[in-house]
Amino acid sequence: MQRSTSIVLEAPAQQIWDHLQTDATTLDPAILRFEVDPAPGLGARNTITFRGPFGLRLRAVSEVEAWEPPHRYAARSIRPSWPIRSRAEDVLEELEGTTRYTVTISVRPRAGAGPLGRLCLRYMISTREQMMRRLEAALDAADHGS
Repeated sequence: MQRSTSIVLEAPAQQIWDHLQTDATTLDPAILRFEVDPAPGLGARNTITFRGPFGLRLRAVSEVEAWEPPHRYAARSIRPSWPIRSRAEDVLEELEGTTRYTVTISVRPRAGAGPLGRLCLRYMISTREQMMRRLEAALDAADHGS
């Protein structure tokens, strides 16, 4: 299962990348804590504590498998291994004076978790769409000196 969502932002890719790297817990409404080991980059492991579906507090570990600042980032889940395996890819495509930001999330339900996989995918896309709107507001505020 896979879904994508996009937004066109009035900012260069580098500015968006910088916000995403420094403001993840502020921008993403689901993230409670985000830790990177050893440092951001290819092969890094992210430990994410987040609010999952139904408000459950969950913890997951992912590994960065693409790191191409300021244009592409991808990570795949390592733990937990059930009920789903997931992969998220963020792509920043520079256009004429703007940047298209696209997030693609893939979910592979494990044995017996098909319906839960669909729910997780919907939830993950929904929180990313909220994050995109918050990012847009943060960029707008930065442009207006707020």
